[in-house]
Amino acid sequence: AISKYYGFKTAIKMAILAGVDVVMFSNHVGKNEKQYSPAEIHNIIKSMVISGEIPEARINQAFERILKLKNAIKG
Repeated sequence: AISKYYGFKTAIKMAILAGVDVVMFSNHVGKNEKQYSPAEIHNIIKSMVISGEIPEARINQAFERILKLKNAIKG
């Protein structure tokens, strides 16, 4: 629903900028929607970081929080 209103790329950007650390994508979306491969999604996010639309610091912040949680689970 969000990507239908804002578009796929904008929805990704908005989620990351809003603080979402892990974005999950389903390959079972509407029949008329473009199917994106993991490599295409990675390239979309990477290009937004390179262009400055998403600060690299935001990606690093998400990475650090994910590692912190992973290490906490390991004990």
